[in-house]
Amino acid sequence: VADRVLMMENAYYSVISPEGCAAILWKDRKHAQDAALAMKPDAESIENLSVIDGIIPEPGDGAHADPAGAAELLKAGIVRSLDSLVSMETDQLLHARYDKFRAMGEFTDATAASEDAIEENAPAPVAESAETTSPEIDPLSGAAPSPSTA
Repeated sequence: VADRVLMMENAYYSVISPEGCAAILWKDRKHAQDAALAMKPDAESIENLSVIDGIIPEPGDGAHADPAGAAELLKAGIVRSLDSLVSMETDQLLHARYDKFRAMGEFTDATAASEDAIEENAPAPVAESAETTSPEIDPLSGAAPSPSTA
């Protein structure tokens, strides 16, 4: 939990790897590229979702190519963030932090549009064998069919 979350521009932010996501959704890790596109773990997408508060630019060839330059850019980003926080009262900080994290994951029209895009680009779920008796799970909603349609 933080008052500000920053991300390097070439980093990715995710709770699961694309391979793990593909294994869950499509029962096959070969769909990792599709999962990565659907997850949108890049800095710009994560910032658009308001999960992070800012993107730290990287030196021309990336942070790995110029660690000292990356450190200077990171320092500048952290200092800017701290400067914006030091004048806030504790109650303001607590309320802003609470509101920020409560807003994450709220359903919006943009969320629906993103889910539609995922559905349009997703490979078909792996077909279950005739011997399998468990209902097929919708990979987007995670829901099993209702008893009346199963």
